Formats: sequence, C-alpha cells, structure tokens
Amino acid sequence: MDPQQEQHELFPGLWGALWLVLAGFFCEYLSMGLLADMFPEGDAMEQGALAQLLGNGLLFTGLMAFKRMHYGELFHSGQSSIRATMAVTLLPVLAMVPGLLVVGGWMNQLLVDVFPLSSWEQRAFAEMSDLSVAALVGVCVLAPVLEEMLFRGIILRSFLKRYPPGLAIVHSAAVFGLAHMNV
Repeated sequence: MDPQQEQHELFPGLWGALWLVLAGFFCEYLSMGLLADMFPEGDAMEQGALAQLLGNGLLFTGLMAFKRMHYGELFHSGQSSIRATMAVTLLPVLAMVPGLLVVGGWMNQLLVDVFPLSSWEQRAFAEMSDLSVAALVGVCVLAPVLEEMLFRGIILRSFLKRYPPGLAIVHSAAVFGLAHMNV
C-alpha cells in the first residue's frame, strides 16, 4: 500500500477526530447562519434540523472524498439480511425499553443533581422538547444516523486500524462525549 493511500485510510487519529468534531460544528453553524439569513422568520428547530443535515452533508462530502470511500462502506456488511437481524433483535430491544427509560431517568436526575444544567442548556433542552415534525425527524432520525456515520463509520473504524480495540473504543467514546458537550 502506498503511503498516501495508507494516510487516507488511517485518517483520522485522535487529534484528527477532534478536528473533525470542530469542523462539524463549523459546518453546522455556517449552515445555520445561511438559513437564518435566507429564512429569517423560520422556526428555529426546523432551521436547526436542516442546518445539521446540511452541515454534516458538507463535512461528509469532503471527508468521503479525502478517504476515497463511498457511503456504502460506512456500514458494516454482514451475512444476515436486515429482515433476519430485525427479527432477532426487535423483541429484546422492545422488552428492554421500559426498564432503560426508568434507569435512564434515574441516571439523568442523578447527573443533573451532581452537574446542574446552565441556563443555556435548560433553554436548549426546553426547545428540544417542543418538537415540530421537522425537529422530531432531526432529533430522532437525522442526528442518530449522522452520528453513527461519523463516529462509528469513520472515526471508530480508523481508530481500530491505529490503536488496540479497547483504546480505540475509549477514544471514540471520549470524542463522542466531547462532541455533545454534555456529561
């Protein structure tokens, strides 16, 4: 493998991942500024969802071109079909959801008690809970899919090529936590 191809394949390392997170924020804020100028009377949550989509689209387009990958490579191929995977996982996931919601609520309350939310965070979460259809799609569909593409499809995969598996997972989790700026 030539050195340039290896460099593209191994990108990003830990520092590169941190720069990607910053680049993602920049692309999203740039998109948000453009949307706010183009549609000043628009709903903030709808603009935020669209800005997230456009910003991540800009980031992924550049990143995929640099890594010389296509979007299908972001997802792990498997021998099982999507239908078979859903049949095996859907019932256990649905059975766990109520318990996870209860435990998650307790953990959230504990974290808020230990690390109180700032007024900015309180406003942001209040706006997120006032969901329009566009915001619901952005928060429940776009954000998880885009995060999976970046954090697992690109960052974790590159980390696994560079670092031992445990270290790669810890670094990837740390970058993910930093990107969300919330404990």
